[in-house]
Amino acid sequence: DFRENTDEPFPRTTLCDEPLRLAIRNKHIEIARMLLEHGADPNKRYFFGSEINLVSPLDIDFLQLLLMYGA
Repeated sequence: DFRENTDEPFPRTTLCDEPLRLAIRNKHIEIARMLLEHGADPNKRYFFGSEINLVSPLDIDFLQLLLMYGA
């Protein structure tokens, strides 16, 4: 049940997308920065690879942000 309480700092949504992944996919760089500052893992693996695989090679700001946090 998606309404259950959880102790996870970055819980999955009902679609199994984590907050950082959603911020990247929707191009919300400030939200992604805040999540990374508070411990979101830029190297989390999923079926397409890691989070950096979601970023366009032309999106330098997002690439720099993820690389700055160890992606």
